[in-house]
Amino acid sequence: MRAVDPAVRRRLKAALRALAEDPSGRKHSLDVKRLDTDGGQPIYRLRVGKWRIAFVLGRDLVVQRIFHRDDGYGWLTDLL
Repeated sequence: MRAVDPAVRRRLKAALRALAEDPSGRKHSLDVKRLDTDGGQPIYRLRVGKWRIAFVLGRDLVVQRIFHRDDGYGWLTDLL
């Protein structure tokens, strides 16, 4: 996150705080979507402008990756 523009970093941090408060994203109108994974533990993504936050919901919310949309989801196959 240090390499990210400070304004974008603030938006990402605010989105993470809102997500921690409400993982469904409904309360804060967050753009949360379940990713199409073949079985296993479901992975969700939160869209914040051109940035994505991939996370897993269980007893705790665990952020897997924060990435720019241009980087794509190729890394996801390594998690599955």
